[in-house]
Amino acid sequence: MPSRRFRARSGMTLVELIVVLALLAVLYSVVSVSVPIGSPDPGGMAKTLLDARRSAIRDRRVVSRSWQHEGRRVQVTAFPGGLVLADTGQGTFLATDEAERATR
Repeated sequence: MPSRRFRARSGMTLVELIVVLALLAVLYSVVSVSVPIGSPDPGGMAKTLLDARRSAIRDRRVVSRSWQHEGRRVQVTAFPGGLVLADTGQGTFLATDEAERATR
């Protein structure tokens, strides 16, 4: 009876490919949790926004402030109703009392 010769396989099996993808997914999840997204607020921009909001509510008038933050001019307008409109040079956003609750 002739002996069967097995030739060397090239490539990967489906199981090996799934194992490699699973390991990469686990590695990605660990790295993505440990690396912070965004940057801290060294200039205190959030504090300045909330101060403008509190001043507008307290004084019952529109409060506008502007300053330089990371080389960009930031303009903030706070309304007596509690809304804050900020133009950061990267976009415009509205801040409400949800932001104030998050900083407490």
